Amino acid sequence: MIHELRHYIAVPGRLEALLQRFRQHTFAVFQRLGFNVVACWEAADGSDEFWYIVAWRDEADMRRNWEILKADPEWLEIKKDTERDGPLVVRIDSTLLRPLEMA
Repeated sequence: MIHELRHYIAVPGRLEALLQRFRQHTFAVFQRLGFNVVACWEAADGSDEFWYIVAWRDEADMRRNWEILKADPEWLEIKKDTERDGPLVVRIDSTLLRPLEMA
């Protein structure tokens, strides 16, 4: 099993709209497509940043599921509807994590 740490930098002032999209739509689509979201965080300093971790069987599983999401009609409609006033995200970073036998 691997974990993917996703880091989003929202367009200044648009973090709440991004979080609302996740709460109202994205997590439901993720669940339908088999994404296993483990935890989510926002920045304690009030910056326009958001993180979450997804658990995957392996890297191939991760890549396959992201490609499925990118082509999913429901997701494409949600993205279009929630970005009518412009994009919500400046940048998305993804880091793959493997557990250590230390903890």
